[in-house]
Amino acid sequence: TEGAYKWKRASDDLIKHISYKVKNLMEDMVYEFRVAAENQAGAGPFSDNSNPVKAAEPKGKLPEQTS
Repeated sequence: TEGAYKWKRASDDLIKHISYKVKNLMEDMVYEFRVAAENQAGAGPFSDNSNPVKAAEPKGKLPEQTS
């Protein structure tokens, strides 16, 4: 349903990497993600929505994330 969901910002911090670990997701909930670039000229348009992803406990070891 159009407008049934509200977008929330995953971080107010500047993300300098090509990946980001979203925290505090609720297990068994389905999420979609989108991104937008921002620079001195302002914010660009949002990307298309990702495919839906169901949050679950990680299975196995997650790759190390560098700061």
